[in-house]
Amino acid sequence: MPPLPPVSALPPSSSLPSYKPEEAASNYGLELTLPPVLSKQEGIERVMANLTSVLESASEDIKKNKEEICRRLDAMKKMWDEDILKPEIHQRLLTLSDALKGGDGVLADQIHIGLMVDHVSLCSPWMAGVRYLIHHVKNQTQACETGEEES
Repeated sequence: MPPLPPVSALPPSSSLPSYKPEEAASNYGLELTLPPVLSKQEGIERVMANLTSVLESASEDIKKNKEEICRRLDAMKKMWDEDILKPEIHQRLLTLSDALKGGDGVLADQIHIGLMVDHVSLCSPWMAGVRYLIHHVKNQTQACETGEEES
């Protein structure tokens, strides 16, 4: 394998082509629909509303940990408000919370894993609270599927 060229031999990043997802999608005859852009405050309000909604609909076994879950969600909100969390984390949390509210525990779990892999130091203080909710939604989904199979 040939050695890599020295950094000085690489073209400046401004001369590299930029990746535009909407162009890539249109090359395949697809239309990319981007989520609406929310302000930082609108984003955290929607995330907290979604997660609170899931928590309130939870069974008693989750509610016994409600105080701990709320404490962790408050830590997430504080980090969001103090601009500690990156915009990429904001977007992923919006998608994760929408998935949970919509009952898609599998998607929420995939997003959770991605956040923990990519941003472990920022997410670990509060992610356990979100994880409780993901387990709740996944268990609900499995119970519904099991109930349908028995019918």
